[in-house]
Amino acid sequence: KNPTQRPTPPPTQNPTLSPTLQPSPAPTIWIQHNKFNFYELQAKLEITSSFHVNISAASVQEDIIQSIALGLSIGREYVRLDTADTMTTVSGRRLQANTEALLLGFTVFTLNPEQRSFYVAQLEETATY
Repeated sequence: KNPTQRPTPPPTQNPTLSPTLQPSPAPTIWIQHNKFNFYELQAKLEITSSFHVNISAASVQEDIIQSIALGLSIGREYVRLDTADTMTTVSGRRLQANTEALLLGFTVFTLNPEQRSFYVAQLEETATY
């Protein structure tokens, strides 16, 4: 049994299972290229804060998408952030209290009308996430 020499006995059997002809695509790759095959649900989410909310960074936008997906119990690849608008409300005469509101528009993609109806009901039942 010298490691520099070839083994003398041939394999005992051929493989029992043949490999598949082609690997199946990853679901996220398929979804990114075929969004026309899905049912869309547009929704809005309002976030209020006493501080300015800056969403210009891509990482913050990805965090928002991830939060929406977690709140809906859906994969993040099924959520697209569409719009973001900000409003500042100033209240009080002597002591001003500013409130920042961030209004996010997003789209949820579903595979069939039943899933779309489920998420419509889920979004209508909950005022805030």
